[in-house]
Amino acid sequence: MIKTSVQQGVAVLSVIDEGIGIAQEKINFIFDRFFSISTFRSIAQKSTGIGLDLVKKMVDLHHATIRVESQLGKGSTFEVDFKLGVSHFDNDDVDIIVSDQTIPNDTVEIDHSTEMQMPDSDNVNPLILVVEDNDELRHFLKNSLKNHYRVAEADNGLKGWHKVESLLPDFIIADLRMPEMDGMELTIKVREDKRTSHIPIILLTAVTDMESKVAGMKAGADDYITKPFNSAFLHARIENLMNQRKQLQQYFRSQITSAKSDFSLPPLEISSHEDLFMQNLIKIMDENLENFDLNIDLLAKELNMSRTVFFNKLKSLTGYSPVEFVREVRFERAAEYMRDTQLTVSEISYRVGIEDPRYFSRCFKQKFGATPSEYRLKNGINN
Repeated sequence: MIKTSVQQGVAVLSVIDEGIGIAQEKINFIFDRFFSISTFRSIAQKSTGIGLDLVKKMVDLHHATIRVESQLGKGSTFEVDFKLGVSHFDNDDVDIIVSDQTIPNDTVEIDHSTEMQMPDSDNVNPLILVVEDNDELRHFLKNSLKNHYRVAEADNGLKGWHKVESLLPDFIIADLRMPEMDGMELTIKVREDKRTSHIPIILLTAVTDMESKVAGMKAGADDYITKPFNSAFLHARIENLMNQRKQLQQYFRSQITSAKSDFSLPPLEISSHEDLFMQNLIKIMDENLENFDLNIDLLAKELNMSRTVFFNKLKSLTGYSPVEFVREVRFERAAEYMRDTQLTVSEISYRVGIEDPRYFSRCFKQKFGATPSEYRLKNGINN
């Protein structure tokens, strides 16, 4: 039986049962993790010792108190005292949502009519997909993230996977336990699909055993956060993964300037999908470098991808759009020709797929801060 009441400025939640009760000498230990009272329980009913530990953590987060009264054979009464209002909370520790009505009105939604368009600007905020079957937590996450990111949502793993396919988000936050498809299955599908294998994933769960965490990381999750959690903590973990993504972008950018056969793995663990994608892309670029018409359509077709999938994957891995990437490769190869050959500027311009040598020289100076002739002199090469 559950009762609620207000007493002297305190909201009291009472949970009363008529079960086996708890011995007085054990009451002080029932909130300890993994402590279990096995008396009168069958093997099938054996407790994990996690539930009351989680209750205590939730009570502490609310700056509340919990009391227990129990008698063997007569049952137990648990009472939680909540202070009214919000003045007892530290603003740095919590996010206050006054009512459900405040959530939907200003939540960032994704316009599905334009979801397949490719962004042109680096100023577009990353898109985070929140996959969570608990409505309150999902709304809370959206409200917490919306000031820094674009946010889409799904209320189970299967819908989440469909959203991943259609939206190609920059980041995924998913609950571990969900209907239709759980977070583990979703993670595996994302990692096994070359279209999505690069997307960072955080798994959320109330399960704290190490075996589950290890399984989640082996499935390909980038991080694992245990409920309950502080929103500032979640933001910090997201930012940390975003910074790791920037390191990965720097690594893949460096491959443009490295020798064509040198493609050693970085000091970061990356998926073989991403490694193979970049190797194939640079190989295609080098094979088609003299092609004046080299563009996103040709590259996407050669990689057996749609324009949208190719754009998003390349942007995520390198920070370059396809146009920027083609330009970078052309001029890095041009610099190699400048250093390693006696070819004329016009000859090099044609070899890297640029028809107008004067345009080539202007762009070369923009990138390297020197004209082709000055660049050769700086590198100790005479024309």
